[in-house]
Amino acid sequence: MQVYTEYPHEFKKIAYFMPSEAEKKLELYAVQAGRMIAKPSFKSGPRFANHHTVHFVVEGHVRYLYGDHQVELKQNDMFCLFPGITLQYQVIPECPSLKMAWIALHGENVKTFLRLIGISSDRPYLREAMLPDFPDQFEQFLQEYQQLNAQNPFLFSIGKIFDMFSRLTAESRTGTVSKARKEWVDQSITFMKLHYRDNIKIRDVADYIGLTRSHFATAFAKEVGCTPLEYLTKIRLSAGAKLLEQSSHSISEIAVSLGYPDLYTFSKSFHKQFGTSPKSYRASAVRDQIMF
Repeated sequence: MQVYTEYPHEFKKIAYFMPSEAEKKLELYAVQAGRMIAKPSFKSGPRFANHHTVHFVVEGHVRYLYGDHQVELKQNDMFCLFPGITLQYQVIPECPSLKMAWIALHGENVKTFLRLIGISSDRPYLREAMLPDFPDQFEQFLQEYQQLNAQNPFLFSIGKIFDMFSRLTAESRTGTVSKARKEWVDQSITFMKLHYRDNIKIRDVADYIGLTRSHFATAFAKEVGCTPLEYLTKIRLSAGAKLLEQSSHSISEIAVSLGYPDLYTFSKSFHKQFGTSPKSYRASAVRDQIMF
């Protein structure tokens, strides 16, 4: 992607794309993307957009006016310009430093795509939508998408668009942070209950949710009261206890089936949770069954 070019009210660099015939049929493709650094006098509009153009606030503050509404947005927020709606956005005099990235999307299915991440013409913005590493990921997206678009491999190009938007935080998908957090915490628990036997790591759960490992672990602990690793361990050990009670599988077989690398690791974890060894737990469970 080229270096920044100076304009009257900003510095910016733009990449232009040409959709393939397959992308046109899908009715969802990028037509341009870029980065900008605003001058203190920066102002765009009043005007209307030709495409659905999603802006990401990388640094600073911006005032966005759409229709009869206006909102002030800051770093990590995002907003969308909708075609046919009079709009204007500009730096806030008290906070003149502003850097943004943007991608313009075209096609009949763009509105549906945007609704999936929580953006509509009635509320064309999201707060705290970007993870800390998003600017670097966006730059990488631009470089890779430009190369792919030039070579025109349809599936890879559209895949890059979905991958880039999947890096938005889970909070951006609902109206409130607390509601969103509960939603993706529930999703992560469902994921752990389904895959705990597959030797998954917390990184795998975080990747599924679309968050960094540290952000996921911190938010999960606030919502649930324990770390994701502690919760995953409880799921595995509870299943292990049930297998010890109800099955005739050897303890080694149970350990491996629960995702533990060996009997020793399982036994150590089991003893820490239940205060006894798997062998003693099974023996006690058998005695209780005989008594009743």
